[in-house]
Amino acid sequence: PLFVIGGLALDITATTAKTTATSILHTSTPGSVRQSLGGVGRNVAEAAFRTGGNVHLISTVGDDLSGEAVLQGMRSIGMVYNALHSNDGQLVAAVADMNIFEQMNDSKVIEKGILQELY
Repeated sequence: PLFVIGGLALDITATTAKTTATSILHTSTPGSVRQSLGGVGRNVAEAAFRTGGNVHLISTVGDDLSGEAVLQGMRSIGMVYNALHSNDGQLVAAVADMNIFEQMNDSKVIEKGILQELY
């Protein structure tokens, strides 16, 4: 098996409407918002999974609506970065709420029995 230890996130991407003026700071801006599964570790695990790999993703996930959305998304394929993009897809601003990874440590991984398969 392949063990991937890394980030698991819900990417939230906001894109300004094509009719929006170039100045979008300090005001509400018309556009659209979409959510997708993200996190480098999750992306690597999904790529390996989709090519037939026996993959185990070791990460941490919040006990909240976003955490449930990520888990449901992974279940739907068999397996918290926020960004604002301009109407041509360029990154304008981003916030990466990765504080949850401070809660992840090897004692919790071992406690859950995940690493037993490694030895």
